[in-house]
Formats: sequence, C-alpha cells, structure tokens
Amino acid sequence: MSNRNPKSPYDSLMTQDQLIDSLTSHISLYHSHSNTSDLKPNPNPRSAILKWFSSLTLHQRQAHLTAVDSKFVRILIQMLGKLRTNSHGFFILLPDLPSGDLPTLCFKRSSGLLSRVSESNELERRIFESTRLFASREGEKIEECSCSVKDLDTVSVSEGLVENVDRFVAVMDEISNGAS
Repeated sequence: MSNRNPKSPYDSLMTQDQLIDSLTSHISLYHSHSNTSDLKPNPNPRSAILKWFSSLTLHQRQAHLTAVDSKFVRILIQMLGKLRTNSHGFFILLPDLPSGDLPTLCFKRSSGLLSRVSESNELERRIFESTRLFASREGEKIEECSCSVKDLDTVSVSEGLVENVDRFVAVMDEISNGAS
C-alpha cells in the first residue's frame, strides 16, 4: 500500500512539464550568456567560404549540404513529431543524458507572441519546406526499396534553396541572427 498523496503536485504531469520547460529555459539562458572571451580569436573565414561555395555548381552545393547520419535523421524526425503535435517550440539536445542510443531531446512549446511570430516566419518555413529526408540506399536494388521511416538516414536540401547563393546566404544569416 502506497502512502503517496494522489493530489501531490510532485506527481502531476503538469509539474513535470513545467520542470522540463524551466530546465530548457535555464540551459538556453546559460548558453546564451556563457563567457566566450577566453577563446582564442579565430580569423573569420566567412569570405573564403562564401567564395568557395559560390564557385560550386548547384548540385555540388546540394552535395556539400547533405549529411548521411541515421542518428541525426532520427533526431530530426523526433523534432518533426514534436512540432506536429505541439506547434512551434524550441529544442535542446542533452548528449550527456542518452535516451536509448540518442541524446535526450528537450522541447519547450512557444506561446503567445513567439508562437504567432514563428507562424509568419517565411525564412523558417522556406528551410523547413526545403529539407529532404531519404534513405541513402534508395534505388540501389529496387526489390529492397522501402518507404519506412526507420530506413531514412540522409538529410539534404532542395535545389531551390541553394540555386541562388546570395539568397541562400541571406536566409542563413537571418535564421542564425547573423552569427557565422
């Protein structure tokens, strides 16, 4: 027989969600205010990278922005699932707290103004719609082709996102708040 109080706030799902939201907020705040002045200054390679990226063909740009990593794709699929069920939000990956063979994914739902702003953010939508997930073995043997999500291991971007280098760089600058 348990002595637990069924009305205890520590047993409620709402309290657990609030705790996760608070943890996510604190980690985000800590990360954004961490002291980076101890790092050695590194010359900004941006112009050289942009010159190199501009010299690539459309398909070469796509290839360089393609990653074959099944664990990374599984995390993206988890994020997509959270966004579809909870609307816009923020994610933090906690690699020190594994969930199976993946890092723990913390999600904090946006509300109010942040939620409304995110719904009208054309750049976020453009990146979301330009992301492609697929199986790297797709097409190798037609009899082994599968449409299963578990076979997805590759993420890439559409041609439309990288066909105009200046527009692609502007999108990336806006999404990253100019951090390069």
